[in-house]
Amino acid sequence: MTEWDKYYTDQAKGGSGFYSGPLWQKGGSARGFTGQEWQEGGGWGSYLWRVAQPLLKFLGKEVLQTGVDVGSDVLKGTDIKESLVSRGKRTVARIADQAASKLH
Repeated sequence: MTEWDKYYTDQAKGGSGFYSGPLWQKGGSARGFTGQEWQEGGGWGSYLWRVAQPLLKFLGKEVLQTGVDVGSDVLKGTDIKESLVSRGKRTVARIADQAASKLH
């Protein structure tokens, strides 16, 4: 019987010998296989990121387009504050219209 056979047999029995205990346990003797100490990719943070990512991508595109429009207005001679207010209102209205159309 190899060391690996002993390891897996001991794990299947619930562990009581040299190979017993969780694989990530600190201290003690070396283990055959070790995984990451902290699991990545699960939990609420991951869920919220998956939900928020498409929204942030959409809003980022809208904000970028608004910035381009404001820059264009400034190059044409419009006051920057005036352009930001008018383009901002249009962007908010456009986002609201798109959100309403997605809901229906």
